[in-house]
Amino acid sequence: MNFDNDILVTAKTWCDDMNMEFEGVGENNVLLVKDARGRIWHVPSYIIEQSIKKDDKEQINHPSHYNKEGRKECIDEMVDIYGVEDTVIWCIITAKKYLYRAGEKEGNSALQDVLKSKWYLKWAFTHGVPVRYISKFEELWEQTLNALVTFGNEI
Repeated sequence: MNFDNDILVTAKTWCDDMNMEFEGVGENNVLLVKDARGRIWHVPSYIIEQSIKKDDKEQINHPSHYNKEGRKECIDEMVDIYGVEDTVIWCIITAKKYLYRAGEKEGNSALQDVLKSKWYLKWAFTHGVPVRYISKFEELWEQTLNALVTFGNEI
């Protein structure tokens, strides 16, 4: 299978962002990625390309409506007010909301909602998921990966 170098670099970047490992290229333009449990996911390359488009990425990672001039980003203000642990728990709950409504809110694609869920889960993970929430976190992470593949196929 011949992929140009840009797509392979993009795939590796996507895997790093998802805390997964790039394993290679399979049949029918499918990229093989391994999760933390060692499971191999078959992800069509166009899903990865769509999920990191610059315009969508800014709407997901740092949307302007959460960045007010002269203030911290909203999530940073939440940490200041509620603390890291409560903000982590809120992120896990918010990730569930985005998965639940994926594709149902007017103006938001299913893929965009799933990517928002991923963003909140990744933020929670990097800031320390409380032990009592680890099983819920892992369940949502797997649902997010499944939804990413499912809704990515609808592009």
